[in-house]
Amino acid sequence: MPRREVVGIGLVVVGLTVHFWNARRDARPVSLAEAVTADPARVDPGLQGKLVAVTGKLETEQTLGDPRYLLPERWIRLTRTVEMFCWTENLDTGQPRYRFGWTESPQAWREFRQRNAHQNPAMTFWSEDWRQQASRIGPYVVNPDAARLPAGSPVPLRADQLLSTSEPDPATLPPAELARRMARLVPPRERIDGDYLYLGFGGLEVPQFGDIRVSWRGIASGQLYTAIGEQRGDEIVAHITDAGQTLWSVAPGERGQVAPRPATQRWGIGGLAALVVLAGLLICLGWAPLALVGGVLAQGGAVLAFFLWPMPAALLAAVGLAAAALTRLGPR
Repeated sequence: MPRREVVGIGLVVVGLTVHFWNARRDARPVSLAEAVTADPARVDPGLQGKLVAVTGKLETEQTLGDPRYLLPERWIRLTRTVEMFCWTENLDTGQPRYRFGWTESPQAWREFRQRNAHQNPAMTFWSEDWRQQASRIGPYVVNPDAARLPAGSPVPLRADQLLSTSEPDPATLPPAELARRMARLVPPRERIDGDYLYLGFGGLEVPQFGDIRVSWRGIASGQLYTAIGEQRGDEIVAHITDAGQTLWSVAPGERGQVAPRPATQRWGIGGLAALVVLAGLLICLGWAPLALVGGVLAQGGAVLAFFLWPMPAALLAAVGLAAAALTRLGPR
Protein backbone atom coordinates (compact mmCIF):
# COMPACT_ATOMS: atom_id res chain seq x y z
CA MET A 1 0.00 0.00 0.00
CA PRO A 2 1.40 3.41 -0.95
CA ARG A 3 2.58 5.61 1.88
CA ARG A 4 0.04 8.26 0.87
CA GLU A 5 -2.87 5.87 1.50
CA VAL A 6 -1.44 4.71 4.82
CA VAL A 7 -1.27 8.31 6.01
CA GLY A 8 -4.78 9.02 4.76
CA ILE A 9 -6.33 5.98 6.45
CA GLY A 10 -4.50 6.87 9.67
CA LEU A 11 -6.00 10.35 9.63
CA VAL A 12 -9.48 8.93 9.08
CA VAL A 13 -9.10 6.58 12.07
CA VAL A 14 -7.80 9.39 14.29
CA GLY A 15 -10.63 11.72 13.27
CA LEU A 16 -13.35 9.15 13.95
CA THR A 17 -11.79 8.31 17.33
CA VAL A 18 -11.87 11.98 18.33
CA HIS A 19 -15.52 12.11 17.20
CA PHE A 20 -16.50 9.24 19.52
CA TRP A 21 -14.53 10.69 22.44
CA ASN A 22 -16.16 14.09 21.94
CA ALA A 23 -19.65 12.58 21.90
CA ARG A 24 -19.14 10.38 24.96
CA ARG A 25 -18.05 13.37 27.05
CA ASP A 26 -21.56 14.80 26.72
CA ALA A 27 -23.46 11.57 27.36
CA ARG A 28 -23.81 12.10 31.12
CA PRO A 29 -25.09 15.73 31.08
CA VAL A 30 -27.65 14.86 28.40
CA SER A 31 -28.90 11.93 30.49
CA LEU A 32 -29.21 14.04 33.65
CA ALA A 33 -30.99 16.74 31.70
CA GLU A 34 -33.67 14.20 30.78
CA ALA A 35 -34.69 13.73 34.44
CA VAL A 36 -38.37 14.41 35.10
CA THR A 37 -38.99 17.16 37.68
CA ALA A 38 -40.79 15.65 40.68
CA ASP A 39 -43.18 17.54 42.95
CA PRO A 40 -41.40 18.18 46.29
CA ALA A 41 -44.78 18.29 48.06
CA ARG A 42 -45.94 14.72 47.30
CA VAL A 43 -44.75 11.42 45.89
CA ASP A 44 -46.14 10.80 42.39
CA PRO A 45 -46.76 7.03 41.88
CA GLY A 46 -46.64 7.58 38.12
CA LEU A 47 -42.91 8.31 38.33
CA GLN A 48 -41.96 4.95 39.80
CA GLY A 49 -38.76 3.61 38.26
CA LYS A 50 -38.09 6.81 36.32
CA LEU A 51 -35.16 9.20 36.48
CA VAL A 52 -36.43 12.18 38.49
CA ALA A 53 -35.08 15.42 39.92
CA VAL A 54 -36.53 16.85 43.13
CA THR A 55 -35.53 20.19 44.67
CA GLY A 56 -36.19 21.26 48.24
CA LYS A 57 -34.70 21.57 51.72
CA LEU A 58 -32.49 18.63 52.62
CA GLU A 59 -33.53 17.96 56.21
CA THR A 60 -33.04 15.50 59.03
CA GLU A 61 -34.49 15.11 62.50
CA GLN A 62 -31.45 13.25 63.80
CA THR A 63 -28.29 14.81 65.20
CA LEU A 64 -24.69 14.20 64.25
CA GLY A 65 -21.48 15.26 65.97
CA ASP A 66 -17.78 14.59 66.34
CA PRO A 67 -17.62 12.18 69.30
CA ARG A 68 -14.19 13.52 70.19
CA TYR A 69 -14.80 17.27 70.03
CA LEU A 70 -18.14 18.60 68.77
CA LEU A 71 -21.55 18.39 70.39
CA PRO A 72 -24.24 16.79 68.18
CA GLU A 73 -26.28 19.10 65.96
CA ARG A 74 -28.56 18.58 62.97
CA TRP A 75 -25.84 17.94 60.39
CA ILE A 76 -26.44 16.02 57.17
CA ARG A 77 -22.71 15.48 56.76
CA LEU A 78 -19.80 16.42 59.02
CA THR A 79 -16.15 16.09 58.02
CA ARG A 80 -13.20 16.52 60.37
CA THR A 81 -9.76 17.41 58.99
CA VAL A 82 -6.73 16.83 61.25
CA GLU A 83 -3.37 18.29 60.18
CA MET A 84 0.06 18.26 61.82
CA PHE A 85 2.84 20.83 61.36
CA CYS A 86 5.79 18.56 60.68
CA TRP A 87 8.45 17.49 58.21
CA THR A 88 7.28 17.01 54.61
CA GLU A 89 9.26 15.52 51.72
CA ASN A 90 9.19 16.93 48.18
CA LEU A 91 10.60 14.85 45.32
CA ASP A 92 9.56 17.07 42.38
CA THR A 93 13.14 18.04 41.58
CA GLY A 94 14.45 14.48 41.75
CA GLN A 95 16.39 15.23 44.91
CA PRO A 96 14.44 15.10 48.19
CA ARG A 97 13.71 18.47 49.78
CA TYR A 98 12.48 18.81 53.33
CA ARG A 99 10.51 21.59 54.95
CA PHE A 100 7.93 22.09 57.67
CA GLY A 101 4.29 22.18 56.54
CA TRP A 102 0.74 21.19 57.41
CA THR A 103 -0.32 17.71 56.31
CA GLU A 104 -3.06 15.19 57.08
CA SER A 105 -0.66 12.25 56.63
CA PRO A 106 2.67 12.81 58.39
CA GLN A 107 5.34 10.47 57.08
CA ALA A 108 7.07 8.13 59.48
CA TRP A 109 10.86 8.40 59.64
CA ARG A 110 11.28 5.10 57.74
CA GLU A 111 9.35 6.54 54.75
CA PHE A 112 11.79 9.43 54.17
CA ARG A 113 14.63 9.11 51.68
CA GLN A 114 16.91 10.88 54.15
CA ARG A 115 15.98 9.67 57.62
CA ASN A 116 18.50 11.56 59.72
CA ALA A 117 16.91 14.41 61.66
CA HIS A 118 13.54 13.86 59.97
CA GLN A 119 11.36 12.21 62.59
CA ASN A 120 7.70 13.19 62.89
CA PRO A 121 5.58 12.56 65.98
CA ALA A 122 2.92 9.87 65.69
CA MET A 123 -0.66 11.00 65.06
CA THR A 124 -3.06 10.01 67.83
CA PHE A 125 -6.26 10.69 65.85
CA TRP A 126 -7.14 11.29 62.22
CA SER A 127 -9.52 12.95 59.79
CA GLU A 128 -12.99 11.40 59.72
CA ASP A 129 -16.29 11.72 57.88
CA TRP A 130 -19.78 11.21 59.32
CA ARG A 131 -23.10 11.14 57.41
CA GLN A 132 -26.72 10.63 58.29
CA GLN A 133 -28.19 7.32 57.22
CA ALA A 134 -31.41 8.99 56.06
CA SER A 135 -32.59 12.50 55.30
CA ARG A 136 -35.48 13.96 53.32
CA ILE A 137 -36.29 16.42 50.58
CA GLY A 138 -39.99 16.94 51.17
CA PRO A 139 -41.59 13.47 51.19
CA TYR A 140 -38.62 11.82 49.46
CA VAL A 141 -35.98 9.88 51.39
CA VAL A 142 -32.38 10.54 50.35
CA ASN A 143 -29.52 8.50 51.77
CA PRO A 144 -26.55 10.88 52.16
CA ASP A 145 -24.36 7.97 53.19
CA ALA A 146 -24.60 6.56 49.65
CA ALA A 147 -24.85 9.85 47.75
CA ARG A 148 -21.82 11.72 46.46
CA LEU A 149 -22.44 14.75 48.63
CA PRO A 150 -20.08 17.72 48.65
CA ALA A 151 -18.05 18.32 51.81
CA GLY A 152 -20.14 21.38 52.67
CA SER A 153 -19.10 24.71 54.15
CA PRO A 154 -16.48 25.45 56.85
CA VAL A 155 -17.89 25.20 60.36
CA PRO A 156 -17.15 28.35 62.39
CA LEU A 157 -16.17 27.20 65.85
CA ARG A 158 -17.88 28.39 69.03
CA ALA A 159 -16.80 27.56 72.54
CA ASP A 160 -20.30 26.36 73.43
CA GLN A 161 -20.25 23.64 70.75
CA LEU A 162 -17.01 22.01 71.92
CA LEU A 163 -16.99 19.04 74.25
CA SER A 164 -13.87 20.52 75.87
CA THR A 165 -12.93 24.18 75.57
CA SER A 166 -9.96 26.37 76.27
CA GLU A 167 -6.79 26.04 78.31
CA PRO A 168 -7.39 26.64 82.03
CA ASP A 169 -6.20 29.84 83.64
CA PRO A 170 -2.55 29.27 84.72
CA ALA A 171 -3.37 30.93 88.07
CA THR A 172 -5.72 28.03 88.86
CA LEU A 173 -3.14 25.30 88.22
CA PRO A 174 -1.12 23.65 91.00
CA PRO A 175 2.55 24.76 91.02
CA ALA A 176 3.81 21.34 89.89
CA GLU A 177 1.39 21.21 86.94
CA LEU A 178 2.21 24.80 86.00
CA ALA A 179 5.94 24.00 86.05
CA ARG A 180 5.37 20.96 83.79
CA ARG A 181 3.41 23.03 81.32
CA MET A 182 6.00 25.79 81.25
CA ALA A 183 8.68 23.16 80.66
CA ARG A 184 6.50 21.76 77.85
CA LEU A 185 6.60 18.29 79.30
CA VAL A 186 2.89 17.92 78.50
CA PRO A 187 0.94 19.53 75.65
CA PRO A 188 -1.59 22.22 76.47
CA ARG A 189 -5.27 21.55 76.01
CA GLU A 190 -7.02 22.48 72.81
CA ARG A 191 -8.05 26.07 72.14
CA ILE A 192 -9.89 27.90 69.38
CA ASP A 193 -7.66 29.78 66.93
CA GLY A 194 -9.70 31.26 64.07
CA ASP A 195 -11.81 28.48 62.58
CA TYR A 196 -9.43 25.83 63.91
CA LEU A 197 -9.18 23.89 67.12
CA TYR A 198 -5.48 24.21 67.87
CA LEU A 199 -3.43 21.70 69.88
CA GLY A 200 0.14 22.76 70.51
CA PHE A 201 2.45 25.47 71.82
CA GLY A 202 2.41 27.75 68.78
CA GLY A 203 -0.46 29.25 66.79
CA LEU A 204 -1.72 29.53 63.21
CA GLU A 205 0.56 32.51 62.56
CA VAL A 206 3.66 30.93 64.14
CA PRO A 207 3.17 27.14 64.34
CA GLN A 208 5.68 24.91 66.04
CA PHE A 209 6.85 21.43 65.14
CA GLY A 210 4.33 18.80 66.17
CA ASP A 211 1.38 21.21 66.58
CA ILE A 212 -2.01 19.97 65.38
CA ARG A 213 -4.91 21.95 63.94
CA VAL A 214 -8.41 20.56 63.51
CA SER A 215 -11.15 21.97 61.27
CA TRP A 216 -14.61 20.85 60.19
CA ARG A 217 -16.83 21.19 57.14
CA GLY A 218 -20.51 20.37 57.24
CA ILE A 219 -23.87 20.39 55.52
CA ALA A 220 -26.48 21.76 57.91
CA SER A 221 -30.06 20.53 57.83
CA GLY A 222 -32.48 22.81 55.97
CA GLN A 223 -30.31 23.86 53.01
CA LEU A 224 -31.67 23.86 49.44
CA TYR A 225 -30.53 20.78 47.49
CA THR A 226 -31.48 18.90 44.35
CA ALA A 227 -31.44 15.10 44.20
CA ILE A 228 -31.38 13.36 40.81
CA GLY A 229 -31.89 9.61 40.69
CA GLU A 230 -34.46 6.87 40.31
CA GLN A 231 -37.73 7.10 42.23
CA ARG A 232 -38.28 3.86 44.11
CA GLY A 233 -41.26 4.12 46.44
CA ASP A 234 -40.61 7.28 48.42
CA GLU A 235 -36.82 7.02 47.97
CA ILE A 236 -34.43 8.62 45.48
CA VAL A 237 -31.74 6.05 44.67
CA ALA A 238 -29.03 5.59 42.06
CA HIS A 239 -30.40 5.09 38.53
CA ILE A 240 -28.62 2.52 36.35
CA THR A 241 -29.06 3.01 32.59
CA ASP A 242 -29.24 0.19 30.05
CA ALA A 243 -25.62 0.96 29.17
CA GLY A 244 -24.57 0.45 32.79
CA GLN A 245 -24.11 4.15 33.52
CA THR A 246 -24.93 5.32 37.06
CA LEU A 247 -26.92 8.55 37.36
CA TRP A 248 -27.02 9.74 40.96
CA SER A 249 -26.44 13.31 42.10
CA VAL A 250 -27.18 15.31 45.24
CA ALA A 251 -26.02 18.89 44.74
CA PRO A 252 -26.73 22.25 46.38
CA GLY A 253 -29.12 24.70 44.76
CA GLU A 254 -31.74 24.41 42.06
CA ARG A 255 -31.72 21.29 39.90
CA GLY A 256 -28.03 20.50 40.40
CA GLN A 257 -27.29 18.80 37.11
CA VAL A 258 -23.88 18.50 35.53
CA ALA A 259 -23.56 21.45 33.13
CA PRO A 260 -22.84 20.58 29.49
CA ARG A 261 -19.66 21.90 27.96
CA PRO A 262 -19.82 25.22 26.12
CA ALA A 263 -21.21 24.81 22.60
CA THR A 264 -18.11 26.41 21.11
CA GLN A 265 -15.94 23.70 22.65
CA ARG A 266 -18.17 20.85 21.46
CA TRP A 267 -18.50 22.20 17.94
CA GLY A 268 -14.85 23.17 17.76
CA ILE A 269 -13.63 19.67 18.60
CA GLY A 270 -16.21 18.09 16.31
CA GLY A 271 -15.30 20.38 13.43
CA LEU A 272 -11.60 19.74 13.90
CA ALA A 273 -12.15 15.97 13.89
CA ALA A 274 -14.25 16.27 10.72
CA LEU A 275 -11.46 18.20 8.99
CA VAL A 276 -8.96 15.51 9.99
CA VAL A 277 -11.17 12.78 8.50
CA LEU A 278 -11.76 14.83 5.35
CA ALA A 279 -8.04 15.42 4.96
CA GLY A 280 -7.46 11.68 5.26
CA LEU A 281 -10.01 10.99 2.54
CA LEU A 282 -8.47 13.55 0.22
CA ILE A 283 -4.99 12.16 0.74
CA CYS A 284 -6.19 8.60 0.06
CA LEU A 285 -8.10 9.53 -3.09
CA GLY A 286 -5.68 11.99 -4.59
CA TRP A 287 -8.11 14.94 -4.48
CA ALA A 288 -10.69 13.26 -6.75
CA PRO A 289 -13.53 15.82 -7.23
CA LEU A 290 -16.41 13.41 -6.62
CA ALA A 291 -14.71 12.04 -3.51
CA LEU A 292 -14.22 15.58 -2.26
CA VAL A 293 -17.96 16.35 -2.57
CA GLY A 294 -18.99 13.04 -1.02
CA GLY A 295 -16.53 13.44 1.83
CA VAL A 296 -17.72 16.95 2.63
CA LEU A 297 -21.40 15.88 2.68
CA ALA A 298 -20.77 12.75 4.73
CA GLN A 299 -18.57 14.46 7.30
CA GLY A 300 -20.87 17.47 7.57
CA GLY A 301 -23.73 15.14 8.43
CA ALA A 302 -21.49 13.27 10.86
CA VAL A 303 -20.66 16.46 12.76
CA LEU A 304 -24.39 17.19 13.23
CA ALA A 305 -25.32 13.63 14.18
CA PHE A 306 -22.54 13.23 16.72
CA PHE A 307 -24.23 15.73 19.02
CA LEU A 308 -27.40 13.63 18.99
CA TRP A 309 -26.04 10.07 19.08
CA PRO A 310 -22.70 8.57 17.98
CA MET A 311 -24.16 5.71 15.95
CA PRO A 312 -25.80 7.79 13.17
CA ALA A 313 -22.57 9.74 12.80
CA ALA A 314 -20.58 6.54 12.45
CA LEU A 315 -23.00 5.33 9.78
CA LEU A 316 -22.71 8.59 7.87
CA ALA A 317 -18.94 8.41 8.06
CA ALA A 318 -19.08 4.84 6.76
CA VAL A 319 -21.25 5.99 3.84
CA GLY A 320 -18.72 8.69 3.03
CA LEU A 321 -15.88 6.17 3.10
CA ALA A 322 -17.79 3.75 0.89
CA ALA A 323 -18.58 6.48 -1.65
CA ALA A 324 -14.97 7.57 -1.65
CA ALA A 325 -13.79 3.97 -2.15
CA LEU A 326 -16.10 3.47 -5.11
CA THR A 327 -14.76 6.66 -6.66
CA ARG A 328 -11.23 5.39 -6.05
CA LEU A 329 -11.97 2.22 -8.03
CA GLY A 330 -13.76 4.00 -10.86
CA PRO A 331 -12.25 5.78 -13.87
CA ARG A 332 -10.23 8.95 -13.32
